[in-house]
Amino acid sequence: MNEETPSPQDRKTWTQGFIARYRGLEGAELWCNDKEAFEEVRPGRFGVELCWPAPSTGVQEADIVEFFDVRAPVYRFNDHRYLRPAFEPAKSPPSPLMSWWLLLYSFSMLARYEPRKWTDASTSTSPPTLLP
Repeated sequence: MNEETPSPQDRKTWTQGFIARYRGLEGAELWCNDKEAFEEVRPGRFGVELCWPAPSTGVQEADIVEFFDVRAPVYRFNDHRYLRPAFEPAKSPPSPLMSWWLLLYSFSMLARYEPRKWTDASTSTSPPTLLP
């Protein structure tokens, strides 16, 4: 995440809000405890380890693939999976085509109406923050 690491007392609330924005994370939990699941990569950037409780027995590899196909479908042909946030909690996220269109449209507006910011963003050594 490209933001400051939540304080230890705010981590459960932050995690619940984060999971609510991503429909594919339904049922996910912190990997272990609050302290070990959050890792600060550098100031202003951290990672969070999440997991889903597994059934006690009888899980086949096909079941695992199906589980992730529902939550984070394979993108195109390279076997990468991505979670996309929904704009409204009860609705599905936009399709990959609509997400791509939105990004292109937003960047074109930035380049057209804010050329200095566009130039600064395109020559910056650190990646811009696009999602909340």
